[in-house]
Amino acid sequence: HILPQWTLKPQNWTLMSPSGMLVKLTHSETVLLQRLSRSPGQAISRQDLVLSLGHDPQSYDYRRMEILVRRLRNKTKEVFGSELPVETVHKVGYAFTASMEVA
Repeated sequence: HILPQWTLKPQNWTLMSPSGMLVKLTHSETVLLQRLSRSPGQAISRQDLVLSLGHDPQSYDYRRMEILVRRLRNKTKEVFGSELPVETVHKVGYAFTASMEVA
């Protein structure tokens, strides 16, 4: 018995919940989730995420990332009625703590 998992579809910028519900993502949300999905359960540094988003970590305002993650969490909670398994890892960055397929 395989547990249902999250499915990220980068080509059409959508995330599907384990229950089969879809949410439309922005480009930045898609890139962020793609990077997190490559190392499930592991903390990805904010600097690594900024580089994935195509920005320079030296000049990037890290509050932008906090806002990006908060908006993504709020959007998915509104659509799915449950929390997105993106954990804040204190003084490091973020981790996606469930299995995710990139299709």
